[in-house]
Amino acid sequence: MTNPTSQLTSAQLRQAQSSVDGDGYLLLLLIDVIGGNDPVRLVNDTRNWTIGGQTYIGLPLRYTPPQDVNGEAARASIEIDNVARDVLPLLEALPPNAAMECTQRFVSRNDPETVIWEYVCGISGANADSFVLSFSLGDDGFLRTSAIRLRYDNDSAQDIFEG
Repeated sequence: MTNPTSQLTSAQLRQAQSSVDGDGYLLLLLIDVIGGNDPVRLVNDTRNWTIGGQTYIGLPLRYTPPQDVNGEAARASIEIDNVARDVLPLLEALPPNAAMECTQRFVSRNDPETVIWEYVCGISGANADSFVLSFSLGDDGFLRTSAIRLRYDNDSAQDIFEG
């Protein structure tokens, strides 16, 4: 991955290096079903935001970046406070065993239309209780799937080697 600071404008770099930043940054999350309709849009804030004509639901969340552990796939995690209970019905409406991915975008509050940093990865696990939704992010599931969709057996290849 490239260094995010190499993609910053001079104004964004000044804001990132400022010790007194009155604006701050936002973490935008798009939780999407692969091949589905609109993603669930969340923002790490106490209020909803409309960015690019799309409404992001403002909820407090905690992001744990992936750790560099030898011999393991990188995994990050996100915990979302479900205090308003806005997100759980959206996720419960998804089809069973749906493959999901998460797009994480880092934007400045004073210019939320400009994405400073973006990262897309698969969601390998999701848990929910009354107060917290938690997601395990990583490509474990993708890396563990078989590269071959159809294997030889008598039903899939009848009479293929006869004769």
